[in-house]
This record gives sequence, C-alpha cells and structure tokens, in this order.
Amino acid sequence: MADTVKPILISAVDLGVRVIQASNEAKVFKKEWDVVKIKVQKLLELLEKALTASSNLCEFPTRHIISIAEAVLQKSLAVLDKCTPKLRNRVLTIIRVSTSQKMLVRLERSIINVSWLLNVSTPSHDGKHEQLTGLPPFAIRDPTLFLIYELMAILYTGTLDDDACETARSLRSMASDNPRCAEIMIQNGDTVLLIPYITLIGNLARSFRASDTSMIEQLVKLLGHRDPEVLREAIVALTKFASPCNYFHIDHSRAIVEAGAARRLIELSSLGCEIRIPALELLICIAVHVPEKEQVMEVLECASKQPFE
Repeated sequence: MADTVKPILISAVDLGVRVIQASNEAKVFKKEWDVVKIKVQKLLELLEKALTASSNLCEFPTRHIISIAEAVLQKSLAVLDKCTPKLRNRVLTIIRVSTSQKMLVRLERSIINVSWLLNVSTPSHDGKHEQLTGLPPFAIRDPTLFLIYELMAILYTGTLDDDACETARSLRSMASDNPRCAEIMIQNGDTVLLIPYITLIGNLARSFRASDTSMIEQLVKLLGHRDPEVLREAIVALTKFASPCNYFHIDHSRAIVEAGAARRLIELSSLGCEIRIPALELLICIAVHVPEKEQVMEVLECASKQPFE
C-alpha cells in the first residue's frame, strides 16, 4: 500500500518541516510559538515513522488521519505567516494567545491519532499490538468508525493467523448486526481488503432487510472499479441479493436497478473477459424479478444483439 499512501505522507512531512521553519522565523509571540513548535516536532517524528512504515499502513485509516494532521499543520502555517512585526498590536495579541492554545490542542489530537495508526499498523516482534486506552480523537464522535478502522488495520497486517481469523469473525458479526458497518467497510476498504469484504457482504445478503438499500448502492458503485477481481466480486455479491433464494430478492432487484446498475452491466456484458457471464446472469436475474422496469428491458434487448463466442 506504500504507492497509495506514501505521497500523502511525504506531503504531510514537508508541511511539518515548513511549519518548524516558519516558527523559527517568527518575530512576534516567540514564547507561544516555541511551545507549538515542540508539538509540531513530535508530530513530525511520528509522520516520519509512518512514512518509513508506509508499506504496512492500511489506506483509508491513513488517509483520514493524515488529512486531519495536514489540516492542523496548514492552519498553523497560515497563522505563522501573519506573525510579522507590523502586526504587533493588542487586539492581535489576544487573538494570538487564543489561537496558539487551539493549535496546541489540535496538534496533540493529531499526535494521538498518528500514534494510534502506527500502533495498529506496526505490531511488535511477537505480533501483538500495544493496548492503548480510550478512543483516538478522530473517533470520539463515531466510535464505530474507530472499531472498523482498527479491525481493518489488523486484518491488513495479518501478522498472526489467530488474529486474522478473530478479526474476520468480528467484522462479519458487525456487518451482520449493523448495515452501516457493512457500508463503511465497502466505502473504506482498499483493493487488498475489498475482495474479502465484498465476499463477506455477499454471504450475508440474506440478512439484509428490504430497506437496507445503501449497501446495494455501495456495491453498484463498485461496478466501476478498475480492478477486475473487485468488479467480479461485486457482481457476484449483487447476484446473491437478487437471487430467488433471498426472501427480499424482488426489493433488492428494484434497488439494484434504481442504483443505476443496468447500463453498467450491459457495458460489462459486452466485454470479452470472465466478467461477461456473471454480468449477464445478474441482468437476467433482475429482469425476471422486475420486468416492469423499462431500463431493464432496454438493456436486455441490447444484450440480445451482442455477439457471443
């Protein structure tokens, strides 16, 4: 995963270096900015460690956490740029003290976030992860996201078979009990993790209610994925939603059509690859269940004109 997360880590490290340089050049409020500089240096050390370990980092937790850190560093740099002698006055002094305190809080939160990311992504030599207490700041408002990110990171590193099996069971349980968890997994899984996630969702297709259309919408979006394996698994999973074995197959078939899958499926069915047959099978399946949908019949008419070998 180094190829996808390394550029954003390099950008964050460069930004941290610029903030430290700017704090050294600041002409006013040196005392406040010296304190901020210490926090920035600590964050920069962690970002450099993350850059070194980039091949072990799961993409979406990394993107989320580093984007927060970058925003904090950008804000710090923007304020530092204003610290020139001509701006020295009482009003701005009041603003500066307040702003520097906010910067310290935000930097400390980012330090905790990146520390958590490194902990779950780079276990110790015995394959165990250090136990950290409490939620990292990025997850305070959404503990579910934190738990899924943690399980994703552990599954991605896959240091111990027992850990991987236990993590997979936990993800399966969460996806089965809460459709939103399943949706987060699909939205945030990188290519390495998407395939097992999609397979998991497909196997749980019969547990989703007719009203759980958001999961189907996420799977339909994957019909445009560039990876053929992810694409094929998405088609197979959608077929399990539309299968007559599924009690809500008619409702799910309607949801698949309404999510815009029909046109994309005809495009896939015209390709000369292994995706062609699964795409046609799904098309036929939803056509049988929702024949009143005009776009489905149009698509099948186009499919009937396709040459097959």
